[in-house]
Amino acid sequence: MDNKGLKTWLVKLFEAVFVIGLVLAFFLGILALLPLLFPSGTPLREIVAPLEPASRVEGRRHLAQDRAWQTEELEPLTATLIEVYNTVKRKPADAIAWSPANRGLALYSRDAVQTLGHSRARIRFDQHSHLDLGENSLIIIREFGQVAARREKRSTLVLMDGILRGRAVAAQGELLRMDVEMPNARAVITQPAGVAQGEDAFLVTVNPDKSSTIAVYQGKAEVSAQGKTVQVAENQSTTVAPDQAPEPPRPLPASPQSLAPEDGRSFAFRQLSPKVRFDWSMVPQADRYRLEVARDPGFKDVAVNEILSQPGFVHGNLRQGTYYWRVSGINGPAEGRPGPARRFALVRDAEPPLLQVEFPPAVVHGEDCTLRGVTAPGTRIFIGDQAVVPDAAGRFDHQLKLRRGLNVLVVEAVDATGNVSYQTGKVNGKF
Repeated sequence: MDNKGLKTWLVKLFEAVFVIGLVLAFFLGILALLPLLFPSGTPLREIVAPLEPASRVEGRRHLAQDRAWQTEELEPLTATLIEVYNTVKRKPADAIAWSPANRGLALYSRDAVQTLGHSRARIRFDQHSHLDLGENSLIIIREFGQVAARREKRSTLVLMDGILRGRAVAAQGELLRMDVEMPNARAVITQPAGVAQGEDAFLVTVNPDKSSTIAVYQGKAEVSAQGKTVQVAENQSTTVAPDQAPEPPRPLPASPQSLAPEDGRSFAFRQLSPKVRFDWSMVPQADRYRLEVARDPGFKDVAVNEILSQPGFVHGNLRQGTYYWRVSGINGPAEGRPGPARRFALVRDAEPPLLQVEFPPAVVHGEDCTLRGVTAPGTRIFIGDQAVVPDAAGRFDHQLKLRRGLNVLVVEAVDATGNVSYQTGKVNGKF
């Protein structure tokens, strides 16, 4: 091969290597863009897997029942995402990517909803029923519809991970069946019509060890796994371990009594947030307690969510505003119903307190005189280095001993948050 032929061969080799490099760079670029084009979330394989009939692990009775239902015509209904806090995602049944979920979003059968850390969501099925997803939770609406032949609604949900609480109450003259499927169990939940608006009637949790706990506050639940079914009555719970039958139902811990801060109390502060101590009664059946402090009465915007072994907690980093707090007892994986919520407020107060002083005349013939004034109730008064206690209305008077000549009188008012007001006067004592 002459030099010219060798040169041509080398050029072609270089071009081939260059083209291959461009192709590799192109594919690497596509791989780098995939996380942006398809947001992260639970893999599709994990979402589709629980959509297989859960009755396979529940025994023949549920399997026969599901087959009978399949012959009935079901009119699809629409659920609505009515509340979203922080990062909530949604994956429609026909999509491969997760997308942000916004308030007011319509949800259909086989849609999935996922909450990330410090995030929550509420799904409303109708005027009487809703579901709340806790943080790091994933739910799939397998089926939601109404039987055409009669007024009966059916809702089948798959809870893959996290916490699901809510209420499922039928309207007058209707039947409502809510099935919640977990990785290793199935719960059929029914509630009476008398459940108060806004109250949670049940709590379903997929625990870190992949066991499932079903707690019933009002109504009842039929929990099935491994061919065995247990009936969970009001204020009871059961736990289902992986590949195990449901445990016998046991009572839930009673609701602790909230002690402090008292309902409606205000904490005033000037610069640094004050320390707020929470106290509640011990519950014999509880080995732990959950303290929740939220910025809303519905406990969706949660500022504090602590699991505690003792009935007491101090928090010193809350911002100005109104808060609501409640406590529930926990026994093992089962959590009882929270006690009634109480309200308190942190109020920033940087205004100096009221101080009006009636000083003696500029010249006093004698060594005794009286100084009078008024301040806000609860404020401390200092005249010179001497403390003076005002009455309940904030009025005060004080007998002074003057020195011969010029006397400078300093009156200081200090309120509960440390704000200070001053007034000074001069009196010439002649005696």
